[in-house]
Amino acid sequence: MSMFMVRLLPEDADSLDHPAVVGCRDLLERMTAAYGCTLKTFAIDHGVIFFSVDGEKMTEDLLEIFSEILPTAPTIVPDEKAFSDEMSKVLREARRQ
Repeated sequence: MSMFMVRLLPEDADSLDHPAVVGCRDLLERMTAAYGCTLKTFAIDHGVIFFSVDGEKMTEDLLEIFSEILPTAPTIVPDEKAFSDEMSKVLREARRQ
């Protein structure tokens, strides 16, 4: 399973009901269906999207897309513990700003 943490939305996108968040989740669900995999988790915190997918090809393609459109490369972690630790670190830093 691949886990992603990317700032894709404005900070005011902080609810699963926010239209931009709903659109992002819908896009990810359509993508996973097209890749024949599953969106395993999805969360939002002040514009930072946290999600995981269980498709290797989709992971490769997302990494390529994100590295082209984002100012910093996506964070890649080896397991759920590292993902949780990194997510907590990012959230703490974001809340300090």
